[in-house]
Amino acid sequence: MLIFLIFFLKLQEEPDKIDYKLPVIKSLLVPGWGEMTFRSYEKAKIFMFSDVVAMGGFLIFKSLNIKYDKSALLFASKNAGADGSYFNKSYLESLEIYTSSEDYNNYIKIKARDFFPNDIEKQKEYIEEHSYKGKKAWLWKSDSLRIEFKSIRREAKKYGIRSNVFFGTAILLRIISAFDTRFFTNPYPRIEIEDSNKIKIGIEYKIN
Repeated sequence: MLIFLIFFLKLQEEPDKIDYKLPVIKSLLVPGWGEMTFRSYEKAKIFMFSDVVAMGGFLIFKSLNIKYDKSALLFASKNAGADGSYFNKSYLESLEIYTSSEDYNNYIKIKARDFFPNDIEKQKEYIEEHSYKGKKAWLWKSDSLRIEFKSIRREAKKYGIRSNVFFGTAILLRIISAFDTRFFTNPYPRIEIEDSNKIKIGIEYKIN
């Protein structure tokens, strides 16, 4: 928190009357955009390319995560009578752990008594809110089928972790790009002009 506080306090400063706010916001939206504003094109390319890879990886692995979770739910619908239309992570976790919804609901009753030992009404409310009944009830035909379901979910979780890594990378790129734009990118870039005698002259210019 202290780092971010210092960062945003610095953002309020305007050394040499340079407005860093918009370029920093641009970098937070798209890594490299802030660098591009200050004509630091090489760094902008690196950040933008890295972001394409990060976001591409996130979308690919997230889609695989959802695909395998949906396959797992369909498998549970066929082999345990689960509700194939109820795509919910907690529901999938419960299907993975408990042989039947009755086993799960018994666990919920124990939790209700632990949470509200002297309040019957609160216990009933908790049980009603967290139990799986009706269409959401299930009973695995065999334990081997439940284990097979777990293996499908293991694949889904694997892709979920990878998607989270790529998403975290995309967030980190935005933070790094914002810091780079604010503290390490020269707002007065030098361009090289080559005259007829092949003499290079460095010129600094200010971006209005």
